[in-house]
This record gives sequence, C-alpha cells and structure tokens, in this order.
Amino acid sequence: MSIKELIVWNGMSSVQLSGGDNYTINLINLTNKDQVDQKIILPDISRQFVHDKRKILHAIKGVAPGSFLDLIKVYNARKRQAVKILREKDERFDIGLASSPFLFDTIPVAKSNSKAKGCIFFHTLPKREAKSISTAIRFLIADVERRLSFRVIEKHFDFIIAGNELVKDDLQKRFPHKKIFVSDAGIDTKALDEAKDVEKDPFSGCFVGRLVSQKGILDLVDIMKRINKAHPEFKLTIVGDGPEKQLLMDEIKKENVDSIRLLGFVSEEEKNQVLKRSKFFFFPSKEEGWGISLAEALYSEAICVCYDLPHYKGIFEDYPIYIKNNSKEEFARQIMESYHQQPSEQQKEFVGKYDYENIVKKLNLTLMRMSSG
Repeated sequence: MSIKELIVWNGMSSVQLSGGDNYTINLINLTNKDQVDQKIILPDISRQFVHDKRKILHAIKGVAPGSFLDLIKVYNARKRQAVKILREKDERFDIGLASSPFLFDTIPVAKSNSKAKGCIFFHTLPKREAKSISTAIRFLIADVERRLSFRVIEKHFDFIIAGNELVKDDLQKRFPHKKIFVSDAGIDTKALDEAKDVEKDPFSGCFVGRLVSQKGILDLVDIMKRINKAHPEFKLTIVGDGPEKQLLMDEIKKENVDSIRLLGFVSEEEKNQVLKRSKFFFFPSKEEGWGISLAEALYSEAICVCYDLPHYKGIFEDYPIYIKNNSKEEFARQIMESYHQQPSEQQKEFVGKYDYENIVKKLNLTLMRMSSG
C-alpha cells in the first residue's frame, strides 16, 4: 500500500550540494513510487537533481541569491510561495516532511494538510566563535532563526529525524513529547566505486567541505605549516567553496604556506577522484551532523585524521584517527607518523553499510509506520 508524502526542499541556493541536499536528493530518487508517492516543492534550481519530474508538485522560480541579504529575501519568498501553492492545491498527505529545520521548510509543512508532520534535523548548533564581523552576523541570524523554528516544530510537528544519537538525545530534551528517531546520512558507494583506481600519493592529503571556519579550515593552514617544516614535499588539496574562502586565502598568504591548493567547487566525479588518489584525509571540523565527507574518504581507503567529535565513534568506530579538538600540533604529528601506515582492510567494507540505498529503505519503512499512527 502506497502512502502520499509531501517533501518541502527549499534550501538550495547554488548547484554546490550540502550534505543535507544530498540526503534529500537520494531520498527522492531512490524511493519507489509503489511504496511512497512523493510530491515535492522545491526551487527551480533543484529540479535538475530530481530524476522523475512527475514527483515535482511545484518548482518555485526565482534568481539564485548573490549576497547574504539576498539569500534571506529569497528564502522568505520561497517560504511564502510554498505556503500559497499548498493552500491553492489543497492536497492531503499522509506524511509532510521538511528537509531541514529551517523556517523556509518547516512553515510550509506546518501549513500543509498532512496527517503526520516531521522534519530532518541533522545537527544542533553548538556555541560558535566568529572569525569576522560578517560571520558573527551570520551566526546571530542563524540563532534567531533556530529559536523561531523550534517554536514551529514544538507547535505543529509530530516527529523528527535526527542525524545521530547525540542529536536525538539533545532534541529529546527540547521536545520531550515528540517521536525522534535516527537516520544515518549515507554515501553514494556506486559513484565512489566508479572513480578510477589510482596509486595513492604518499605525500598528498585532501579536505572536502564547505569553506567556513567551523569546518576547521584555518586549522588546515597551521597543520600544513607544521608538516612542511619536516616534509616540504607534502601537498594538501582543498575541495569546496563557501563564504569564508577569502579568509582562508588571506591566512594561507599570511603564513606563507604554498603547499595548499584550492580547487574550489568541482563535480562529484572530480571530487571522488581526489579522494581516491589522496593517501590522507584531513578533517579538523568542529561541528558535524554526521560526517559525509569523512565517510566518503574512509570508503576511498584514505587514512583519515579528524577531531574527536562526540558522535563519530558511534558511527565510524575506530577507523578514523581521532585527535583532541583544536590540537593542531598533535594533528600534524599524527599525519607524519602515519606516512608508512595503511588503512584497515575492513575499513571500506564497514563504511559501505552506509550506502544511500540502505539508508533510504530504512527511512521509508519508518515513515510508513509513522503514517499509520
């Protein structure tokens, strides 16, 4: 028996996909219509990622935002238009699912005619240290938005999909009467397997992620400076883009570290190729909902060194090398001590269980149970 599901996915602002975007894309594209009849509201920029266009209930037109203020305006416009479309179509759904806890997703779902309403909530916001005035403003607005969104979730939502057990525990304290369950984020193992096998370069590392300070991008400069004192031939490739790219470039120039290459935003194929040829994966991120890039690097059989975030071991066990948070000296030393090591033979097989197909099957079974009460 098929259930009817509304998904509101309003968050994309460019073709550079976030972890949450990838999760939503795979939830849409890997869901069998015989089980779940999905209807999606999304911005026009996102429709290219939906394989079966018949699933699209409405694509919201509009230009991609430029500045941060533009982004706020665009998100508000999307929110209003999504609510208007749902009111006009007046369709009933068994499940209404917000693809994020942000207001541009939660308010339309709250206003929808859905039997059970839920949202995907991969991580709560920890205390953050801003590296610039613009970042401080961004953090302040995010905090206000979060507080407002919590009110919407508290009043209108029935369940929450959490990104890990620690997020679940945190949310359960905030929403003691809500049903909360965990869904792993997942990776595309097929795409990683299709990347050409190449010999690992023992003097190469990479980082993949959004260029924001909470991902530890400034720590990368300090770490590489320490490594290059002993090993000037070691190179680091950084894949990704973000609002603090210039801050990173300024730090690289200031510290005179010429061993870091900024690739910017690249295709999934090129990103996977970088992961395949890099012996090391640097991940000094200070906040993660799950750790998709880390999982992809582990599956690509890189030696992965990361800060010891509380939820990692529950997901990845002891396959990464964990470093005390903010210990850049220890991070660099661990890379140098691992030159002649090889990753565990079980590493790839272990992480392979987080393939998106497995994740989506489990999630849909849970959503079907939710729809039946």
